[in-house]
Amino acid sequence: MMRNLLILAIFALFLSNCGDSAKEVIYAAPAEYQPLKIGAWYIYDVDSITYNDFTTPVTVDTIQFQLKEEITDTFTDQAGKLNFRLERSKRFYSDSIPYNDLKWKLTDIWKIAQKGESIERIEENNRYVSLVNPVKNDVFWDGNAFNSTESREYAYQKVAEPFENFGNTVTVNQLLEDEVKIIYQLYEEVYAKDIGMINRIRIDVESQDLSDATIVVLDRIEKGTQYFQKINSYYIP
Repeated sequence: MMRNLLILAIFALFLSNCGDSAKEVIYAAPAEYQPLKIGAWYIYDVDSITYNDFTTPVTVDTIQFQLKEEITDTFTDQAGKLNFRLERSKRFYSDSIPYNDLKWKLTDIWKIAQKGESIERIEENNRYVSLVNPVKNDVFWDGNAFNSTESREYAYQKVAEPFENFGNTVTVNQLLEDEVKIIYQLYEEVYAKDIGMINRIRIDVESQDLSDATIVVLDRIEKGTQYFQKINSYYIP
């Protein structure tokens, strides 16, 4: 009797393990975090800060504007790849005129392409691999694989985690460098599921002042730029 019960227990455990191994983990595809639809638009609030060390004290120039990115059309490139036309327009902050009363000025035409399951952005004729498959934590790839600049490792972080008012997002870390209290660089993008890019940070600053190395570079910047692009509103058809 005990022997039969033992056999049944082992058999049940075997079936349970088989069931677990048969379960396939399905990860989100890049297109879920960057939908490509004609008519979709995004408006961002942008702060662009420049530090100039040619003066004493350091000159700090801040420009505030709104950036609109709109997918307006599609076309097929010479490689037979489907591209989406991305029209970029700006309107600059004014103390006296609300943003909504200012006219948009077309400044750039970029492109977004889908190659297999990857999403690529063509910015100023440079092609960057923004998202790859699968969308899961600690997946690494070369974001500069298809342009002439130096190789740069991108990585997924905080997959399916909330970001401010968005419940399901993914962070793409494109660069993080903190070298001996002299330079600080952070390039990062955040994408929300079924929406697209909602946040972009570009920080590239330095300080040669080591009189108090306990002060982080960001609090004693002498040279460089900081760029913060945050979603204001959007429309996905």
